Amino acid sequence: MSAFRIPGATIALTVVATLTMAVSVFAQQQNDPTQQNDPTPQNYARAQGGAQSQEQPASSGQIAPRAIQRLSREDTDRLAQAGGQQVRQPVRPFAELSPRDQQYVESILDYWQQESESIKLYECDFQRYMYDNSVVDYHDPKTGQPLAATIARGKIQYADPGRASYETEWIGKFAGPGKEYEEIKDEKGQYREKWITDGNGIYEFDYEAKVLYETILPPEMRGAGAIQNSPIPLLFGARKDQILERYWVRPITPPEGVEGEYWLEIWPKRASDAQTYLKTAVILSQDPFIPKAIHMYLPGYSPAKNKLKSVYIMFGKPTLNGAVLGFRNFVSRFARPNVPLGWKKVPRHAMTGGSAGAVPPQRR
Repeated sequence: MSAFRIPGATIALTVVATLTMAVSVFAQQQNDPTQQNDPTPQNYARAQGGAQSQEQPASSGQIAPRAIQRLSREDTDRLAQAGGQQVRQPVRPFAELSPRDQQYVESILDYWQQESESIKLYECDFQRYMYDNSVVDYHDPKTGQPLAATIARGKIQYADPGRASYETEWIGKFAGPGKEYEEIKDEKGQYREKWITDGNGIYEFDYEAKVLYETILPPEMRGAGAIQNSPIPLLFGARKDQILERYWVRPITPPEGVEGEYWLEIWPKRASDAQTYLKTAVILSQDPFIPKAIHMYLPGYSPAKNKLKSVYIMFGKPTLNGAVLGFRNFVSRFARPNVPLGWKKVPRHAMTGGSAGAVPPQRR
């Protein structure tokens, strides 16, 4: 089962990074990278076309998960301690955007921030596809697209400020060509992934090892800042200034015929972020103007070297604000958890790194 391990606090830091990253050279594009409707890995790969940087050949559609697929304990420990290590500083992966394209990116970020700030309560289902050709190297004979090593379904919940939870309800692994995915189970008959943040810390449940990992955040990272250091950072509390300070961002042209979506590609500027992910594609829906899917590429991803590991997450239709029933009961789900009987608690140190009024206009 180690091939499918998932880190909790690491996941948080990864998806956080995932939802906010930078991009490769932006060729002059006639299409509007805003109107799309099919956030599948296959369509994302096609949409990338020739917009990759020299270091990143056109994607083959593979998807990697470090943001939500368990890593080996060795990887988890390496990432958890990365804050104290020196890593190579990322280099800008694409040329400066034209003034027109930069204005377009900033208009999207403005509207995204405005929509994100209006969300006080949030709940949605998600599906996660983890691709790793070192585990599963098989393509659908009809479509030619790669199949995921694992597929997971679960739920994400959020309450302002800075409280959230992520939990899987079912995880299945590739069982062979033409077969249904086989559910992954532990000795109790169920395999789960779960983390919670109460705004002061991030708590990851490792059911296999019976360990509760606790990452207490420093004062400056608490409250709303906890989400920026969790697995679902850019889903909530997206800030244009913080995104542009932390990531290189460019627009992506979506597949032809896709409408009602805005696509961005994000690359990390910080060495600590680049150690957990290479880049991330974010697909925003038009209503509400928040991510409906993300595609995170893990470090070392390279079609040229046949290293294809990434994770693709689709978010279901969300329930927002007043539509979330039972406020007190809902918010109580984010309380600092007690250590389950027979488990142990392991502390971790937090890694440190450091008005739009309408939908952005279409690019012509």
